[in-house]
Amino acid sequence: MIARPVLNALVGQLRSFLTTSPGTFAGSTTVEAKSEMWGAEANARYEFDLAPSVRANVLGGVRFLRLRERLAISDQITPLQDNILTFLGPANFVNSPNSIQDQDVFETTNSFYGINLGSQVRWQNQWVSLTAFGKVALGSTDEKLRIQGTTTLVTPAGNQVAPGGVLALPSNIGNYSRSVFGVVPEAGLTLGIEPIQHVRATLGYSFLYWNNVLRPGNQIDRIVNPGQVPTDVNFGVNNAGPHPIVDLSDRSFRVHTLNIGLELYY
Repeated sequence: MIARPVLNALVGQLRSFLTTSPGTFAGSTTVEAKSEMWGAEANARYEFDLAPSVRANVLGGVRFLRLRERLAISDQITPLQDNILTFLGPANFVNSPNSIQDQDVFETTNSFYGINLGSQVRWQNQWVSLTAFGKVALGSTDEKLRIQGTTTLVTPAGNQVAPGGVLALPSNIGNYSRSVFGVVPEAGLTLGIEPIQHVRATLGYSFLYWNNVLRPGNQIDRIVNPGQVPTDVNFGVNNAGPHPIVDLSDRSFRVHTLNIGLELYY
């Protein structure tokens, strides 16, 4: 048995939408999660000596970061018994060879634009070096959320598509955006070893923190009005309120990075 758990707003209790049930439904549920982060910065540096073996620099500039994430949940349901599965109301049964496909998609995009300030200190002897840096960017984070949901009745004569899946329904489907204050500090440490002349091996660690971002999983409202779900027998019953709802919920985001490198220099 595979089931999608929700808090049913009609009865106020935990319930589920079945994807498979022995002897009743056959099907599958697929969950796909993608995350992509990239950025760029442009800085001016001023370098100076702190000691005979220690050099430092301070920097100032601008920084850009973008975090894109997507969470998609898809179901495919084939009835094994007649007059059990429905589509758009209790009077419309889905019987073999017809089937149901539904999908919920939550996509977020976070774009940071800010001023970058920081410094770096480097100690080096004949064959070992140690570099530490710290910087912080202050600016604005543009947050965007896109929610999509559909249910498709698949038949030999053609398909019929209805808005709404299970967690993405007419009450929360749409595009939403806002801007919030952004802070992005970053710090790191790198050890360099020069076993032979003009060759440097490096091992480093850095940590980045982003104070406010939207993430797909945090935008899911598990309270569901079954009257909006195209495959529920209560479809069309509107006395359970507009659930699920949209509540742009921020979370902090952390990135730990391990860097291993080999440099050839002259």
